[in-house]
Amino acid sequence: SGKEISNAVFNTLEKWGLVHKVQAFVFDTSSNTDRFNGGCTLLEMKLGRNILFLACRLHIFELVLQADMSSVKLYSSSVNYIKPWFTANKTTEAPWNDILLLKNLNKYKEQDAIVAGACLQKFVNHLWYLADEPVLFSLFDANVPLEEKQRMTEKLRKLINSKEIEDVKDEDLTPKKYLLPYDELNDFLEKDFGS
Repeated sequence: SGKEISNAVFNTLEKWGLVHKVQAFVFDTSSNTDRFNGGCTLLEMKLGRNILFLACRLHIFELVLQADMSSVKLYSSSVNYIKPWFTANKTTEAPWNDILLLKNLNKYKEQDAIVAGACLQKFVNHLWYLADEPVLFSLFDANVPLEEKQRMTEKLRKLINSKEIEDVKDEDLTPKKYLLPYDELNDFLEKDFGS
């Protein structure tokens, strides 16, 4: 259970003297981030501070591929998952490749609406990890066009200048589902995606 996981990890961190060193969690399943009982959620509460959540994108691509296969019961070669799959563990490259895959899946609707729809549904339900911090890692990706990086930094400047510190309400912590279209990385900065 999430409680057992969080207790085991916290006790190990205490034993090794690392409790105050933890800055981020890397995980691969949604059970770790359940709002009330997820291992990461409970561990973050035990640590008493905000922790950066870095979801393993491979799990998300497994779900997308599973949706592809189950929607047509055969392999679809028209959508190329290879690059996103092998760059999912590269923090700086993954957000841009995710955007490119979303665009390709959207284009693929013209050829096979069933497969594209199933894949997009899985993918957009797992885009919660494209929050401000992980998206900003893509500023260090050589594949992101300079114009996109400039739009991101300009938007970031505006957000920093306009942001007021406020208390987060419990209802603000409810996981959100993402809806298309979001064509560029800067679209994911400071978005409140509807449920």
